[in-house]
Amino acid sequence: RTDDEGRIKFTIRIGNNEINRFIQSDGNGAKMVYQMSVLNNNIHAT
Repeated sequence: RTDDEGRIKFTIRIGNNEINRFIQSDGNGAKMVYQMSVLNNNIHAT
């Protein structure tokens, strides 16, 4: 479920190994790329 501003109402906990798999580096820095899916819920982005 999401709050009134569309934020997911729970905390995601992942370990260091999982975080390292999500990191993409382009020479100018790095970013963490991930995707989240939920069933039967309305989610919107801002």
